[in-house]
Amino acid sequence: MKHLIWILSLFLLSACSGGRTYIENPTDQFVKAYFGQKTFSVILFDMDVEGTFFKVYQHKYKIISENENGEIQQQDSDWIQVSKNFFFANENNLGMELVSKGEDGKINKSAGPAGFNSYVGNAKYGQWTSDGNGGSFWRFYGQYMFMSQMFGLMTRPAYYSHYNDYYSNYRYSRAYYGPRQNGMGRYGTNSAYTRKTRPNFYARKSRKAWSSSNRSSANRFRGRGSSRSRSFSRGRGFGRGK
Repeated sequence: MKHLIWILSLFLLSACSGGRTYIENPTDQFVKAYFGQKTFSVILFDMDVEGTFFKVYQHKYKIISENENGEIQQQDSDWIQVSKNFFFANENNLGMELVSKGEDGKINKSAGPAGFNSYVGNAKYGQWTSDGNGGSFWRFYGQYMFMSQMFGLMTRPAYYSHYNDYYSNYRYSRAYYGPRQNGMGRYGTNSAYTRKTRPNFYARKSRKAWSSSNRSSANRFRGRGSSRSRSFSRGRGFGRGK
């Protein structure tokens, strides 16, 4: 409970500059709040835009972490208001990991498939298993099988070829959306998987015509959010590690 209260207080901190109110963007806040955890993964769970003349840009996040006792926990945020720049900088990253910490203690702020930086490929949590066709996919050990659902791997397995491409060419440097098929990547907002599993999101996005917004501002994104945010809901804990 103290940890959640601390997280809430971090999100409510703000500083005034030139008559405007700012807070750090959520990914920086998550790094501060969860840096003491062994590992963590912050996933962009939902996005929305409210208002007609004065737009309010919002995110929801799913945070998965391992504490000092080897316990895997999930915490889901309420709606958090973010800047327009930050919103459109991550417009294509629904369902993806925006920031994470691996067991080596390094922070990764390059968007990638959920769980790839800290959990998938880590022999502590699972192993690569043959798919019978010359390839292999990631399978969590029994005690961590619930993580497959957390990271959306139940019906869309993580294949070694994709993981290796991400790890070798994208990790720490740029966003990875996986191999393209029919003009769409395997991961992110525009993937076939996201379109199939999040129809309400796409209906809402189309209805509110987000594409009419000035996306060029995302190119000037400087890593700062704006206005206030709301609190986290209570997290859930799972079994201890080995």
